Amino acid sequence: MNRNKRKILILSDLNETSKEVIQYAITIAKEFNGALELLCVKKPSNIVTEDNPLSAVRNLNNEFIKTEQKAKKIIRSITKNDFFAVKNTILFGNVRNEINIYIKDSNPDLIILGKRQKRFFNFNSDNLTEYVKKNTPIKFVFLTKLQSQKSMNY
Repeated sequence: MNRNKRKILILSDLNETSKEVIQYAITIAKEFNGALELLCVKKPSNIVTEDNPLSAVRNLNNEFIKTEQKAKKIIRSITKNDFFAVKNTILFGNVRNEINIYIKDSNPDLIILGKRQKRFFNFNSDNLTEYVKKNTPIKFVFLTKLQSQKSMNY
């Protein structure tokens, strides 16, 4: 990859706000001559429901295909008029470990995250945003559903 381009990493679970996050990342990448990478990490324990190893592998393969198609569909819907390349990476494993390894290997210049809205009672939160923020020395842009592009500080 040409190092004249800035590497911009999007961390997403491809939820309902992912389209806005990816759209914002494409805008930033075009403005700063950046290369985009989309990383989606999923827990295998949420996908594998049976003890049979062959069924587990089949479930992981099916989930990989569905996730890849979903990512491509979101990107195509945003870039339908003008082509913009986005490298997709889908990983299965411990979310925090996989993100740390990927960040160390790819060494991005900027990370863009969609930060979830805080709920009144949120006992089951893994607080991934704060974890990544503390453990990487890279600049971040956090997007919440209520923020607009004009209010971003990066």
